Amino acid sequence: METPVIIVHYHLKTGGVTRVIEKQVAALQALNTPYLVLSGEEYKGKLNHRTISALNYCQSAAPESYQELLDHCLSAAQEAFGQQAVIWLIHNPTLGKNIMFPSLVRGLAEAQQYLVLHCHDFAEDGRGDNYQLLGEEETYPIAPNIHYAFINSKDYQAFRKTDIPSTSLHLLPNAIQAPKLDNLRKFAEKKRVIYPVRGIRRKNVGELLLWAALAPEDTEFALTLAPENQLWLPYYQIWDSLAYELKLPVHLNCVDKVDATGQTGKSYEDWMRAATHCITTSVAEGFGLTFLEPLSVNIPIIGRDIPEITADFRPHCQQLGNLYQKLLIPVYCVDTTSLYSELNDALESSYLVYNREYKEEFLQEAWREMTKFGYIDFSNLPEHQQVQVITKVRLEGFRDIKVLSDGIVLEATEWLRIALNEESDQDYSSLLSAFSQENYTEKLHKLLHSVASSKRGTVSWQNRDEVLDLFLSPSHFHFLKS
Repeated sequence: METPVIIVHYHLKTGGVTRVIEKQVAALQALNTPYLVLSGEEYKGKLNHRTISALNYCQSAAPESYQELLDHCLSAAQEAFGQQAVIWLIHNPTLGKNIMFPSLVRGLAEAQQYLVLHCHDFAEDGRGDNYQLLGEEETYPIAPNIHYAFINSKDYQAFRKTDIPSTSLHLLPNAIQAPKLDNLRKFAEKKRVIYPVRGIRRKNVGELLLWAALAPEDTEFALTLAPENQLWLPYYQIWDSLAYELKLPVHLNCVDKVDATGQTGKSYEDWMRAATHCITTSVAEGFGLTFLEPLSVNIPIIGRDIPEITADFRPHCQQLGNLYQKLLIPVYCVDTTSLYSELNDALESSYLVYNREYKEEFLQEAWREMTKFGYIDFSNLPEHQQVQVITKVRLEGFRDIKVLSDGIVLEATEWLRIALNEESDQDYSSLLSAFSQENYTEKLHKLLHSVASSKRGTVSWQNRDEVLDLFLSPSHFHFLKS
């Protein structure tokens, strides 16, 4: 019998990590591997699940709660699998959403349990408040029986620079599943461009509105969902208000709220059926599902490239769609005095929150990177300056905006015209096969076999400062990631 797997996460709310867990469970079932899912909230789905409330997001806890959480998890394992060895597959253990997670990981590591730390996101990557919550706790254990899984090559290659042995590092990209659509119309007389995401800050919703302001009259845009997290709602409300004030051809939070154009329903599937294109303007992704899911149902994808993410896709398909690397706004139309001051304040805050010394040279480095060649990437403007640019485009007819795409500079309006009218006959079968559920099952099986075959050993710890150095850099600063 395969070694049982215990999957641990903060919750099973609708979202990216929950979808990954569902894919993992499907893979384990295909492999006839016993499993149990532990999370911090009640769950009404079909997974073999147990609730341990202390696993949920938690910013403070009594000292005795730390040991209680470990005891509860170990008891759940024993009740499910007796004295059998198990593999603990813990999602986002270093993200800093629960103050007790480092202690939980430490307890399991020191007990020489088999561990897979599945890292989707990092407290070190623009999440300073989370990082502070972790305090001085060690978060990256090292032992032969402790392994790490990463969803993209960028993070996988970065961690190869640490003291964690390369044999303990694994690339485990997510599986994709095509939306269930029928009667899909590939092109229509009116162009309908759908952004199928939840509008959190790093999704760069302002750029969607900018394209709506630049687009031909026969084009409309839609964002499927508003944020649920109260932290991101004020940013989203900026765009909701601006779209209304400027009468932009864009629907925000349209799913279950507005009838999809040309359809008879309001569901996500209805909106995807109505789409002639999907768009992404996101500045950061863990895996990049927004690139792959539209292609899985033959909806062309346009928008902002994230090269360090799409690099994982390009070996299987060079032409993912009409993508650009930068959307360039001339420096002269930006309040550079205000921007320079805001950059200084935001950059300083980002260093202080990580308990790092801030130096004047960091500001100069970030400013040089931001204003190269007399242009600024629209995505790296703070929201209020993005609002000014969009308003200038909409009310004053401003058009001096350019797209940088694979080394070629085009007028933004010309790029959009081409992107909306160019039909693709690209074959995506190789790309979709590479990220299929079957391929995922095979990769997960190899990872779990490697873990179960590992010798147990005494735990040591990766230096956290060295991990922070992988992410914290003035030249990589971005307002929308902070």
